[in-house]
Amino acid sequence: ELNSQHLDPVEVFRGIPYAAPPVGDLRFRPPQPPLGWKGIKRADAYGQVCPQKLPDIRNQTLALQDMPQGRYNQLVKLFKFVGNQSEDCLFLNLYIPGSGARGLEAPYAVIVYVHGESFEWGTGNIYDGSVLASAGHVIVITLNYRLGILGFLRTKPITESADSVMSGNLALHDIALALTWVRENIGAFGGDPTRVTLMGHDTGAALVNYILLAPFAKGTYVSNG
Repeated sequence: ELNSQHLDPVEVFRGIPYAAPPVGDLRFRPPQPPLGWKGIKRADAYGQVCPQKLPDIRNQTLALQDMPQGRYNQLVKLFKFVGNQSEDCLFLNLYIPGSGARGLEAPYAVIVYVHGESFEWGTGNIYDGSVLASAGHVIVITLNYRLGILGFLRTKPITESADSVMSGNLALHDIALALTWVRENIGAFGGDPTRVTLMGHDTGAALVNYILLAPFAKGTYVSNG
């Protein structure tokens, strides 16, 4: 929760699985609905981040020969969040305004934020939605999606059917399934499933545009921002 005299409290739910682990027979396959669990599931820790290899930034002088200062600074921050990597990485985080008094303003509009940082690295865990949730009185959701070859490699010829189970761009399917999870479950957290805005930055913004064009994602979002 926020500790500020100027901002209202926020409830945070971390590491919620929105899909079954994409491992074994599900590697290079579209994501499947999440597995159930018995009892109460703790949601106080971020889920694992998707496998990735960040550029070598140990030598700042050499690193700045290949990237601008802003990118270097962002990678330094990102390094702190990518140590716990696993193919079981399809998790999302919820930031909900009005801790303990959700019914006073609910249902809240929802913002689903797609991280950028190239198609090869990044995680939604680095983006804390608490301030936006508190100040904007909206639910903020960040998420992970598969990266690199696990998220974008095509394993069938381009001439084959577009709905092939191995047609590639699985990261888009990940995001679409996350939006489906939001539509089906956000009401339990005080959110309005009819007011969902999908947004992103950098390559995340590009993925949002691709989602808008993808036939399989139709109906998973309400508006784009």
